[in-house]
Amino acid sequence: RRQLDSNADGKFAAQEQDMITLVEEVVSGMVQHLKARHHTYPDDVWIVHDLVLMWMTEEEASRRMGTVWHDLDNYLKELFQQVLDFLRYTPLLRYAQPCGAVVQTVHMEEYQRAFRALDLRSLGVRYTAVLLEELGLLEDDPSFVEAAKAQLDIDHATL
Repeated sequence: RRQLDSNADGKFAAQEQDMITLVEEVVSGMVQHLKARHHTYPDDVWIVHDLVLMWMTEEEASRRMGTVWHDLDNYLKELFQQVLDFLRYTPLLRYAQPCGAVVQTVHMEEYQRAFRALDLRSLGVRYTAVLLEELGLLEDDPSFVEAAKAQLDIDHATL
């Protein structure tokens, strides 16, 4: 979330508040859409979820939007659980063996077909991080994280 400094007339603060209000309206519309059981493409949900997290923390979202935020978050959490279950229990992973055993083409085709049935391209920022953590792929070394942030700052400064 970008912090905007207010000038003498409070213009930037007002613009930021207008954006937050707009974000809240988008979330409310998405949740109404989900509850009405309209055909919503899962990508719509993670995009709206990420939009919220660009403008406020989860705690702020919970405080400001209450059950509307929780409904949106729970919908995405269910998609996350489907992906995690798929990765844990898919037949391809059942047949694959450690140390490079050959996976037959038929298994790969079954895996691709089953994954396509999930019909989503992303879980958004938060739940992708949770998935990576669940799979043991998230770097939790604080010095690595700090070095990566420092490198990003250097890279941004040279743009």
